[in-house]
Amino acid sequence: MLLTNFLKKKPGPVLVKDVVGDVLHKIERMERQGPGLTGITTGFNDLDRMLSGLHPGELLACLSRPAMGKTAFAASITAHVAKQKVPVLYFSLGQLTQRNIVFGLICAQGKVDRSKARCGMMDGTERSKFVAGVGIVAELPIYIDSMTRTVQDVERIVKKHVAEHKVKLIVIDPLQCIEDVALLDGAARYKACEMVTRRLKAMAVRNEVTVFVTSWLSRRTEEHEKTRPLHLLSQIAREEGGFDVYADVVLQLYREDYYEPKPENLGIAEIRIIKSPDGYSGSTHIRFNRDEGVFFDNLT
Repeated sequence: MLLTNFLKKKPGPVLVKDVVGDVLHKIERMERQGPGLTGITTGFNDLDRMLSGLHPGELLACLSRPAMGKTAFAASITAHVAKQKVPVLYFSLGQLTQRNIVFGLICAQGKVDRSKARCGMMDGTERSKFVAGVGIVAELPIYIDSMTRTVQDVERIVKKHVAEHKVKLIVIDPLQCIEDVALLDGAARYKACEMVTRRLKAMAVRNEVTVFVTSWLSRRTEEHEKTRPLHLLSQIAREEGGFDVYADVVLQLYREDYYEPKPENLGIAEIRIIKSPDGYSGSTHIRFNRDEGVFFDNLT
């Protein structure tokens, strides 16, 4: 029995000795499994190694400046998780419709240039690859919601899909387009972000799911971003209310080739772990195919 289950069944203060057995049971189960993943794989080996996968009850935040590829990164993780037959609920709260998201998934899985597919310029080989992508995506257990939502809407829909479809991963892209935050500015926006983040963490625990949310870093960070410093939690706390407190994992997605393209950095993205449950921080590099709109793990 997971600790979250135990606490749900006994609300209010719990004596430590009543929880010790549950913790010991969990550790023994992990030892029997041996070293490696204890959660769902993201599809990125180094990230899995550093985080031990995606775990129920956890809130993960992926932050970056615009044009770094947050949506493609979220979609790449979504597709990989769904290919393991793990149901995913994907909230596309920005400008992308359900059709846009599915089109992107098809191009990514079929390895097809999105611009060619969109303009009807695919040759015979590319069209065959696109059709193959359709076949892959059609079988994925992904539920897409592209309506503008309040955090209360999100909580209601998540509860329903957990009960009816056993979803295990909730993706929200991006946080700023949740209605509670979208129309606000300044201190009110900061407080709204903090409230939404707190409720998303509670939702993850209550429903025993992983919540993965993307978020924009403010334009004030752009000059610092060019010099590639790690965004410390104190900086994030000033700009993005709640992530420093309520998120279990905070990632920053960065692409140097966006600012200073060179032959040696083209198509390489860096994922920085700024916060993790074990206090680990570090970074890993993955590939980004901009034409296909997909991140992948092969750096060779």
